[in-house]
Amino acid sequence: MNVIETYKNDRYCLKVIQDETPANPREDFDNLGTMIGFSRDYVMGDKHNYYSYRHFLECMAAEYGFKGWAENASDRTLASFLERHLIILPYYLYARDGLAIANGWDYDRDGFLRADGFLYVSKQAVREEWKVKRISPALRAQVLRVLKVEFETYEQYRQGEVYGFILHELKARDCLACGGEAGCEVCPEVEDEEIDSCWGFYGDDPKVNGMMDHLPEAARGLLG
Repeated sequence: MNVIETYKNDRYCLKVIQDETPANPREDFDNLGTMIGFSRDYVMGDKHNYYSYRHFLECMAAEYGFKGWAENASDRTLASFLERHLIILPYYLYARDGLAIANGWDYDRDGFLRADGFLYVSKQAVREEWKVKRISPALRAQVLRVLKVEFETYEQYRQGEVYGFILHELKARDCLACGGEAGCEVCPEVEDEEIDSCWGFYGDDPKVNGMMDHLPEAARGLLG
């Protein structure tokens, strides 16, 4: 059990622990977007049958009725065509820093797309999900926020940034071993039985990832 942080006051002891068996967000969550990647060394996103980003562009263009031979079209032409039908975010894989969403479409000087994967949703699926006939700029911005949250959640999963907690209520107000000095490990004799625990909080900030909201109100002060 990898205890990341221990918080204690005169009533509670909260241990934040790394979740060693977290749910894979791409397999176990109900996502709006589809996420695919093309690394030979890393598994990224959803399972798919595309062997390269170029294969993806060609297949998707053909699916949406691209006129002409997709195989002969440039990356830029295919990407521009697909944006008529998809809300799509290219992303990169950095060996040290992990995954990052690209700032728009990026091409090298020969016109080849730089991308290690895509996160996307069809505009038809958006219209059906929100029950609208037209995707307004505000709705498009909302969809992009949803996709970026899905992306962030998956990257937190990949990086092991998923946590749980165990909450104990203390029997006594003072630690008998140290008198309550800061940094003391909670003594067994002042630790009551476990009163709450929960797992599957994505992200390392307990005030943001939902952990604080899950705690009893009287124990939330532990997190400041």
